[in-house]
Amino acid sequence: MNDDLKWFFGLLAVFALLWFVGSGPNSPSSRDAFVKPPQNIGDNIETFSNSGNERISSPDSLKEGEQQVIDWEDMQTKSPIAGKVYIYRINRNAKTAESEYVLIRADRNNTKNVSISDFSLQSPATGRSVKIGLAHKLPFYVQGKAVDPIVLRPGGMAYIYTGISPNGLSFEISACTGYFEQNNDFSPRLKTECPDLLEEELPSYPNALNDACLNYLENISSCTVPSNLPLGLSGDCKAYISEKVNYTNCVASHRNEPDFFKNEWRIYLGRSDRLWKNSRETIELYDGNGKIVDSISY
Repeated sequence: MNDDLKWFFGLLAVFALLWFVGSGPNSPSSRDAFVKPPQNIGDNIETFSNSGNERISSPDSLKEGEQQVIDWEDMQTKSPIAGKVYIYRINRNAKTAESEYVLIRADRNNTKNVSISDFSLQSPATGRSVKIGLAHKLPFYVQGKAVDPIVLRPGGMAYIYTGISPNGLSFEISACTGYFEQNNDFSPRLKTECPDLLEEELPSYPNALNDACLNYLENISSCTVPSNLPLGLSGDCKAYISEKVNYTNCVASHRNEPDFFKNEWRIYLGRSDRLWKNSRETIELYDGNGKIVDSISY
């Protein structure tokens, strides 16, 4: 080995000895070799459970996931009709089944009609439940049992009475149903705003009604069938009144008019006892699939 190589290895040995004496890899200069310490690489990595399929979420995403579970459960129990139909009023101080009712309304901003015939009302406090059912769209005019679905147009309403109907039927209010009020006691009262008798198509010459008859027609209360006709009226006048001034003829003459039906129903469940408590009660409205539409507590 020549002298130059000896000198080189000698100097290298000296430097190695000095570095080791100066703490070597534990020296401050060695610990600070990085200008900026490397980031913990686990901070931005999604971790999974041992199964390799289940994601372990961060607290924020867990809250979001919990909300998704709540929303999903809400979807499973809440009807898509919710917000479109609701319980508007309850006659909670009713003394009898006949005067007890729940008033259901359709939102006036709805874009479609809603059928509530397969809806039901329930009380979680008592366990009582009742289906709303079918009704008569043209009561008495069309004979037979109730077969018409209860359809609420936007803004429509349905009184659901616990008791028996004063006239024995559930029905939709029309321009002619005010005649039912004459011999029955409805609550709320039916509007007696039937079509004006003098605006009907009256007989023409030579069978025209005389002035005395026209004067009498003019003074008949709306939606009223006269019971005792004056003796001075002609036979033609009496025959006209008997044939034309009644509910059946009113329906026959006006049922095809666009405003004939008034978007209000009177539904009677036909029970003898009240359904709902006066206080500490909750009444729930369910659709035909058993999903909740609305509820009210008092």
